[in-house]
Amino acid sequence: MSLTLLKKDPLSCPNSEQTKGYFFAVPFVLADPGVNLEKLEDRELNGKTYQVVRVTFDDGTGVAPEDQYVLYVDPETNRMEVLLYSVTYFDSSRASNYSANHYADWQEVGGLLVPQKLVRYHWNPDGMTFGSTRGEKLFDHVEFSQSEASLDVYSQ
Repeated sequence: MSLTLLKKDPLSCPNSEQTKGYFFAVPFVLADPGVNLEKLEDRELNGKTYQVVRVTFDDGTGVAPEDQYVLYVDPETNRMEVLLYSVTYFDSSRASNYSANHYADWQEVGGLLVPQKLVRYHWNPDGMTFGSTRGEKLFDHVEFSQSEASLDVYSQ
C-alpha cells in the first residue's frame, strides 16, 4: 500500500479530516518519492529508549515540503510510537517548532498493523517531553479497499 503526497497547490490547505487521515497513514507515506530519512541517535522518552529518524521532504513534495518530522520507533516492535511534526503551511519559519502525536492500541486490519488511538500533545523542546494534551482521535471501524478512491473525497 502506498499513499501518494499531492504536489503543492498554493490555493489549497489540508482540512482537518484530511490531516487526521494523513497522520493515520504516516508510516505508508514515508515510502513515497521525495521523502528523506536520516537515522539519529537513540533517545529516551518517558523512561523508554527509542530509535529516532528525522524525516524531511524534497521541494515540491506534498503541500508543505518545509515540514519536518521526527519519528520515535520502538526497537522491539519496530512500530512508530511517537511522531514529532512541524506545520509550515502558513509559516515556513516554524520548521523546528514541533507538536507530538502518540500512537497506541495497534490493531490488525486487512493484514496491516495500524493505530487505533492517536493522542496529540504539545511538545516541550527544552525537556524533550510531552506537554499538555491537545486532543485524542480514535480510528475505529477502519477498512481498506482494493479500489481507488475518487479524489472528490478530498474536495472542500
